[in-house]
Amino acid sequence: MGSFVKKYTSVIFCLLACLLLFSCNSNDTKVNATARIGGLAPDFSLKDITGSTINLSEFENKVVLLEFWATWCPPCKASIPELMELQERYKARGFTVISISIDKTQELSKHLFDFSQSYHINYPVLIGNEAVSMQYNVTSIPASFLIDKKGRIVSAYIGFTDNLKDDISTQIEKII
Repeated sequence: MGSFVKKYTSVIFCLLACLLLFSCNSNDTKVNATARIGGLAPDFSLKDITGSTINLSEFENKVVLLEFWATWCPPCKASIPELMELQERYKARGFTVISISIDKTQELSKHLFDFSQSYHINYPVLIGNEAVSMQYNVTSIPASFLIDKKGRIVSAYIGFTDNLKDDISTQIEKII
């Protein structure tokens, strides 16, 4: 009986050690890579609709509204005029809207370029990917993240409402 306990005790110990090791690595990675209010906004590198590479870190010392959206999403389209108005109102004070499309279309760059031209979008339109959407925990769109000049996420907005622009303006005024 003594060898039986020794044999299974060491097996159980090894299994527990492995579980602890893997769960620590997984949690550490998630905390460092996932957006949360009060935390640093995860940096990314994405192409815009002209083919230029844009990094979030390029907007250091600016207030940024990061908007995840798609061209097929009616609430996303409804928010475009309000985002354009925010861009125009606050750009001289160090603010910018950056939109990240989650569209999955053939010739996506051309599709987004044509779409942004037809709406006269006055802010950067980036071609998103699954990794960036996962970093920001985007599960529905539109999803917006207001980021302060130090790169911290101040607030998040999921969906579109009639007072979204006013809510975001109030937050911008507090941090700009």
